[in-house]
Formats: sequence, C-alpha cells, structure tokens
Amino acid sequence: MKSTNHDIYKRQQINEAASPKIVRKRLWWLAAAVGVLAVSLAVTVILAVTPGNGGTVGGATVPVDVTGGDQLDPHVSGDIAAYTDAANPDQSLIRYYDFLTPGSPNAFIPTTADFIDTLSDANGTHVAFARYDQSLGTRSCMIYDVVAHTTTEIGSGTQAFATALGGDTVAFVNGTGASDIMVGRISNPGALLTNLSSSPAATDTSPAVSPAGNLVVWTSCVLADCNVMKATLTSGTWSLPAVVRTSAANPDTDGTNIVYDSAGDVFFQPAGGGAAIQLALSGVERNPSSSGGVIAFEGAVDAISAHDLFVYQISSNLLFRVTDTPSVDESLNDVTVLPNGDVRVVWAANDDVSVADARNIYAQTFTLPPVTPLPDPDPYHFTGFFQPVDNLPTLNVATAGSAIPVKFSLGGDQGLAIFAAGYPASSPIACDASEPGVVIEETVNPGGSSLSYNATTDQYSYVWGTDRAWRGTCRMLVVRFNDDSQHLAKFRFR
Repeated sequence: MKSTNHDIYKRQQINEAASPKIVRKRLWWLAAAVGVLAVSLAVTVILAVTPGNGGTVGGATVPVDVTGGDQLDPHVSGDIAAYTDAANPDQSLIRYYDFLTPGSPNAFIPTTADFIDTLSDANGTHVAFARYDQSLGTRSCMIYDVVAHTTTEIGSGTQAFATALGGDTVAFVNGTGASDIMVGRISNPGALLTNLSSSPAATDTSPAVSPAGNLVVWTSCVLADCNVMKATLTSGTWSLPAVVRTSAANPDTDGTNIVYDSAGDVFFQPAGGGAAIQLALSGVERNPSSSGGVIAFEGAVDAISAHDLFVYQISSNLLFRVTDTPSVDESLNDVTVLPNGDVRVVWAANDDVSVADARNIYAQTFTLPPVTPLPDPDPYHFTGFFQPVDNLPTLNVATAGSAIPVKFSLGGDQGLAIFAAGYPASSPIACDASEPGVVIEETVNPGGSSLSYNATTDQYSYVWGTDRAWRGTCRMLVVRFNDDSQHLAKFRFR
C-alpha cells in the first residue's frame, strides 16, 4: 500500500539524516595544543597553519535550481551537478544539471510513482543515488549514466542510503542503526559487494571515494564517539579499515589528501599517512570537500549563525571567500577542479521562501591566481613511534639505566642531522600510581646515545640511554627535529 504524504515526508527526513551532505553531525571535542603542535587521542601529529587572505573569488553565481520547493544535497563532477529535488514530498527525485548545455527544467533520472530517490553523488558521466521502492519496502544503490540514459542497480538485497562515486568504485551506507560501508563496481554491477567496515557495534556513514576509486573514507560512530576511517584498494583487494583520525567526522578525499572536520575546525592530511594540518581560523568551520588540492567548506562566526562558503588552496596557503550573505545559510557544498584549473563549487542555500526551510541550488565557477608552491610544512613526514615504544597516551614502563631503541620513520633517508640542538631530551613529569603501563621488553646494550637509519625498513633508531637515578620516577621524552616539529612519549622507570 502506498504510504501517506506524512509517512513519505517522514521517511524523506530519515533519508536526509543518513546523508553526510544533508544533515551534518555537530560534534564538539576538547583538544590540547602545544604551540603549533597538538597530540590527539590517536596521537596524530597536528600542525596548524594560518591561511593568508586571498580575497573574494570571481565568477558569477549560477542558479542551478531556484524553482519552488526544497532542492538539496548537491554534488558536482566536472560539468555535471546532481541533487535531490524534494519539491514534491510524495516523490523526491534526482535531477542533474549540465553546465555546458543547461536547460529548464533540469533533466531528472527516470522514475515511477513507487520510487523515492535521494542521496546522490556524481563522478564523470555517472550519478549514484539511493532508491526506495515503496511497493516492496526495499532500498537499492543505483547508477545512472547521463549519456546512455541507463539505470543500473549495484548489488542486491541492500538497504542503501548515502552514496559515493570515484572511478569504477561505488560506495554506499548499507542499513540503519549499526550500518556498514559497502563497495561495488560500475563495470560489474552484479558482483558480490565488499563490506569495508564490518563493524557491528558502530554506525558507519558519510562515505567518500577518491577520483581514481582506490580509496574510500567514512565516519564511524559509537554513540557520540566518531572517528574518520579509510580503506585502500591494492591489486583488486580492499584493505582492512584503518583510523585516519579520532574525534573527527565528515571526511572527503581527492586521492592526495583526506579532509575532515573536528571540534569546529577543518583539517587535511596526506592520504598515505603523515601529519594533519589544521586550518587555524576563528569561528566554526565544517563540512569540507576537496578536489585537486582545493578545499571548500562552510564557515561562520559561531555554531548557530548563517554559514558562508570558502575555498582554501593548499599550495598557496590562501583562503578565498565564495559567498557573503549574512541572512542566508549556505550549506552542503561540493567542489571540483576542472581540467583547465578552474574551480567549481555547488551548494544549497535556505533562501527559498515558497516553503518553510526550503533550499535552492547554486554554483559558481572561478579561477584562482597562479601560485608558487610553499615548502612542505612537514618535510619529514614522521610516523612512529614503533615498537618497543608505544605512542601517547600509553605509558611505557622501563628499567632505569637501560638503553631503549626509539624507532620512527621520516618518509625516507633524511640523513643523520635531523634533530634540533639539544634534542632528544627528557624532563620529569608527575606519576599517576593508578595509571597502567606497557612494559618495554626490547632494550640494547648500554652505551652512549646514538642514531642510525635502516634503508630496508625505512626506520631510524635512536638509542636512548636512560639514567639509573630515574628509578621510581616518570619522564616525558621529547624528540624535536630541525623542522621545529616534535613528538612525545611517556615513561615510568622501575
């Protein structure tokens, strides 16, 4: 039996709540900082940068869809933008806009009275979306080819919500409650799906796929505790999920960097691992999207004020304003860098007065000024510490007077002149008798402190000679490099 208007609209709201771009989770966490360096719960190395003011971008604002009713959740890839048209609460559908040959009204993906289509994404000539069949009570992940005008189901027997595309890869949220991230292939739509997250206790949402289709990122939450996760595709096999950053959400990736927000700030870090870069801006920034080294996001003076749109160019460390509308809230942005280097941003704005809380879809295409690349803010690309030393917040328990191999990687052979003057060093800290610790079992022959590099393992080993007089005390080891970055490890000596 067909649902009533109220039931369909309620289901539409549920659908929207499952989308990373329709309703963003507002999560706040405390962060500790030391100068420009902070240590998160995952001991992610964080460097803060203050962007320069690039001014306002050029280009004219294009009204993609300003018809009556609610249009929302826009995504863009090259010359195609896709979004949900929910003007009719009985039957939302997916429309797409061609920047090269715009028409009115915009074309929509073929549908029937039984289908409710939401939660789209675009990549190249393909649009992914979630289709709810009211007559069967089922949800499916679908792919539409805007050139061939064909619609294909990805996998079967799913409960698909938010979708994401990149290359030949389709990712989507499967199920409600403790949901998972599933991936399939456009070229083999009937193949067995891969469950990337397999986390029965977690709610996995907000998938994003790199343009090449070999990297998927998402948000994984247990109650209000959310982490950004990733999985990579190598030789046809997806890796196990790995934590990118704890206490973070809303990720996206252009294949080179992973962007996300945490505690009202936007961060980016290399997709292959390395230091996270925090955009040190006043106010609240959220919901980043990335393409070709450009990050688009929403920013406001506080959490409740109307948000405007900004873009940040990584190579120049410059911030540009896209919109300046104090009474209109711009949200749900997406960005694409075109082959000629121009940047295109799409967004939804709550300036439709025809219906309460209705939105319109806009776009703007502009050219950013040429830049000279800045020096790498983290040239050493530190990873570690490796065993036998555990990273913060773990307390290492060692024998006073022993020699401890402190192992780490700097992303290649950087020579042996890597430490700042006077470092590594240690200083006494208070001991907590109730704090558990992990005993260091690997030591080396006592002697003077030394540094070596192993090209086979791409690891440095610094032999830290401890003092017998430290017995019964706790100390913090500080490893500071000559690029002014530093890394900490905590010890109790017995």
